[in-house]
Amino acid sequence: MPRLASHNMQKMNRFLAASLVSSLAFISAGTKAQTDTINQQSVVTHVPVDARFEIVQSELAVRWTFKLDKFTGNVFQLVATKSGDLAWEEMPRFKSRVPDPVTPGRPNYQIFMSGIMAKNMFLMNVNSGATWQLQKGSDDTVGWVPFE
Repeated sequence: MPRLASHNMQKMNRFLAASLVSSLAFISAGTKAQTDTINQQSVVTHVPVDARFEIVQSELAVRWTFKLDKFTGNVFQLVATKSGDLAWEEMPRFKSRVPDPVTPGRPNYQIFMSGIMAKNMFLMNVNSGATWQLQKGSDDTVGWVPFE
């Protein structure tokens, strides 16, 4: 009988060891997923809530670096000039059918930058929810198109 108990104890120990290894692998995979999510966040400057301008950059590429005028909703993209210098170039924003109210002297817009796909970048009027999606036109112009 002691031999059977010893055999059962060995089986239980092997089962516990296998369970522990599986649990550690699951925890490790969850931690990696959290790390990947953190690494895909956009880069945003920390400015006072009532600040007029903000610089936002997606981690997808430096190309997706924008300066937002939070009062007017005008967005400028960081571009390289012919001489190799950097400059802000104003981007087109097409008129929306959704009301686009602006309260003078305070922030009215925000940008959401996806860390996954450029097509998931949005400009939003915080007063009405009017939303524009970053899109590339047939002439390679990048601008903000109403998203309804």
